[in-house]
Amino acid sequence: AFVASGDPGVATLFRQLLSSRSFAVIPLAALGSGALRDRKAVSMLEEILQAPVSAVRRAACLALVAIGMDKAFEAVARALLEGDDELRRAAAQALANDPKEGHEALREGATLADIMVRRAVVHGLARVEQPWALEMLQHLQVEDDQWAVRNLANQYVEEITKRDPRVPKFLEEIIG
Repeated sequence: AFVASGDPGVATLFRQLLSSRSFAVIPLAALGSGALRDRKAVSMLEEILQAPVSAVRRAACLALVAIGMDKAFEAVARALLEGDDELRRAAAQALANDPKEGHEALREGATLADIMVRRAVVHGLARVEQPWALEMLQHLQVEDDQWAVRNLANQYVEEITKRDPRVPKFLEEIIG
């Protein structure tokens, strides 16, 4: 409701809430800042990437990708490259939301030597509903030299290719 209100003070409110001590409020403020594409919130969102609560870190990654400026993408890329397993996964899944820079970062990450980055990238690729992402998952499923990456890619490929036909589809998928 705050985001849709169009009130110019909402961005300031969200920035104030980002410094809250409540880990229930911070993710909402982060998502709101992302929805408003509030560039002034980027440094605060970078800071909360270090929070001990995974929901806060996921929301910060999503917000930073939504804001879309270079500094925001750099923070998410740093989280993908240097974070713990949970933060890397959140970063990769957030990057899946950006068809330009985010998808390019996932493509690049799939080729890096770091197994933890490649494993996180698999989670991100699984969220990209494009043929190239499925092809990349299939490649990782067979060609990656680490079983942890191959196994995860295999799980997602099976999930994607064997979807229940009784699940409703979007009209565009039916029409083709």
